[in-house]
Amino acid sequence: MMLDLDPPVKALVVTASPFEGMLGCGGTIRRLVNRGSRVKVVALGMEPSIGSLGTTHSSIGQAMEASLGLLGCQDLEVLENDWTEGQQVLQLLDLLCHYGPKEIFIPSFFERTSGSQRAAMATMRAVEMYPGRLMINSYEVMTPIDPNSLVNITESVAHKFESITKNAWTEDVWAVAEKIVGLNAYRSLEATDGSRFCEAFVRGGPEIIEGEARRAGLIP
Repeated sequence: MMLDLDPPVKALVVTASPFEGMLGCGGTIRRLVNRGSRVKVVALGMEPSIGSLGTTHSSIGQAMEASLGLLGCQDLEVLENDWTEGQQVLQLLDLLCHYGPKEIFIPSFFERTSGSQRAAMATMRAVEMYPGRLMINSYEVMTPIDPNSLVNITESVAHKFESITKNAWTEDVWAVAEKIVGLNAYRSLEATDGSRFCEAFVRGGPEIIEGEARRAGLIP
């Protein structure tokens, strides 16, 4: 189904590496911001990815901050590299309680790179302890998913591409960005509103997303 994100909401985007969240849902971030929603991005561990060898933690963070700015998002929080998974879960829970999002975007459990699965599982554990009700959107990056929701990003795909490539430190990032935009074009074939570019998600409550984790073999 086509996901209508026009009413302003509070959204939280969880990413395990500098550009993962922008690759998976950068167009959605821009669309949310354009329609008055508040978007916060939290990076768990800031694991280097896509040819970032030789870059420093601070330079990666600066590049990510600049890239998010091109999407209109100024709210970035980076969790420490040396935190245990339990510490990250507690920090995420604290963030959920104080920020109070209605929508969360996490990496797909089928991603095999850059700690994506750990980031997704840490978020799910925090959600299990969170007393509020929220919707979870699992996004694809390098591994296609079987989506149940699409977001029309036709108006924001150019901003997404620029946000990824303008601060890219290697040609690998350019190559991946081009592939992702190609995937977004392919996803539009399933759209029902004439979209030319779409981002795809598995969307649902915790029980639906937990089923995805089981399908990925991460929990029994």
